[in-house]
Amino acid sequence: MDRTDTTRQTVFQLPEPKSVTIDFSQPDCIRVTVPPGSTWSMPLHWHHDYDSRRCVSVRCAGGPLHVFTAKRTGGSSDLLGSAGTQQHFEASQMIAWGRDGDGDGKADPALLIVDLEAPATLHRN
Repeated sequence: MDRTDTTRQTVFQLPEPKSVTIDFSQPDCIRVTVPPGSTWSMPLHWHHDYDSRRCVSVRCAGGPLHVFTAKRTGGSSDLLGSAGTQQHFEASQMIAWGRDGDGDGKADPALLIVDLEAPATLHRN
């Protein structure tokens, strides 16, 4: 099976039920838009201390945002916010983020738009 050449593509869309649009068109910024009804979220992952290509921060441009961070040495936090909320990331953190829901496991009807501050080498290598 041949691979699709996406080197010139800057916007990617995933289908329902975890629909999301990821836009790489701006330098050092990745815009993620999660439409109403989508169950998509960024799964828990490490930000290694040796990797300079990691995301630096997440900023909410609209909608209800939930950011979870945990340190390797212990301790964790949850940040709940809306437009204007920003969370900076440190090396050696575990991170997950997505729409802030009411915890019932159902998709929230609100649109979520976030901007990830990250070097272009993270997504264009």
